[in-house]
Amino acid sequence: MASYAVMTQAIHLLSNGNVGLPTDIWVPSTKIIQPETSDIFSVGVKNAIRPDLKLSVETYYKRLNHVISFTEGDGILDVDKNWEQKVTSGKGRAWGMETELRYSTSKLESWIGYTLVWNERKFEDINKNRWFPYQYDRRHKLDLGIIMQLGNNWSGSATWTYQSGAPATYSGLDYAGFPNNLSDETTDLFTGRTINADRIQYYPSINGVPLPAYHRLDIGFTKEWESYGKKKALSLSVYNVYSRQNPYFISTKTKPDGTTGLKQFSLFPIIPSISYRISF
Repeated sequence: MASYAVMTQAIHLLSNGNVGLPTDIWVPSTKIIQPETSDIFSVGVKNAIRPDLKLSVETYYKRLNHVISFTEGDGILDVDKNWEQKVTSGKGRAWGMETELRYSTSKLESWIGYTLVWNERKFEDINKNRWFPYQYDRRHKLDLGIIMQLGNNWSGSATWTYQSGAPATYSGLDYAGFPNNLSDETTDLFTGRTINADRIQYYPSINGVPLPAYHRLDIGFTKEWESYGKKKALSLSVYNVYSRQNPYFISTKTKPDGTTGLKQFSLFPIIPSISYRISF
């Protein structure tokens, strides 16, 4: 199968792509900012290798126009009534391949999915008009899953997911500035501590540093039954079984020698849960 689609979107996703707290806001198209448009080409095939085994493969290419980004030096904290003057418009492109192998029987369903993707942006006044990875570029994504009927109305499931680390902008070089051209102290927005500010960071490229990979394992067990004409279900699950400390965001920190380093912040360690459902 093959398809081609043209799409127009009147709102824009404006993201803070630097190292720091990830923040996305939606902003409308205006007289200055044109609606985003895209062309999507895709070609795919689905094949039943056996009655219980199916394979699907799809490739695609997506071209975007009028995507927006903050101009260099501006970010979420600089958004005010003149926000239109602090963004720039450019191009985007994304292409890749999605595959899935699925095995299904009356008592078991399992799947393996793999995605290979490139996602890039280009702006005349950012990164010297060169293509750079978009902050939601995830080069590799792998999903493994299984659902089994265990008997006595019990079922069990397990899913494992892996994603390449998100790209981020981080200074690869830190050096001292002239004594009188920078203030000596400033406040770290994340910690509130006063830090030395007479340092200059050099950024060789946009989103040139990959963050650590994301992966986790989830498991669950569910018992279903019916009584008094109502369907009921009891579910027990564990999110992030091995408590992987996946990066939520990376913040810069000042070392005792005045240079800067990185500190990772994570959310959602291992989380067990229980639920009871009644369907009328």
